[in-house]
Amino acid sequence: MMYRTWFSLIALALVAVSPAIADPLGSGTKKEREACAPDTVKLCKHELDVNAADTAAILKCLQRREKISTRCQAVLQDHGQ
Repeated sequence: MMYRTWFSLIALALVAVSPAIADPLGSGTKKEREACAPDTVKLCKHELDVNAADTAAILKCLQRREKISTRCQAVLQDHGQ
């Protein structure tokens, strides 16, 4: 149940697009969002706790991590991150 809640929050965070911040993952496919969801939950808990809708903070968190999954790395690279 808790995993589902976190997954929903991550999906919302990755889908939300602010006009002031161009979020390349915001236009990602469901498969792309799912590829990064486990890494986001595991590695970016602080950012999710502070503001799960802050896609810029979540993206920065993923970018500064060296040990994200191969699937999530591929998604970030595909979006120029």
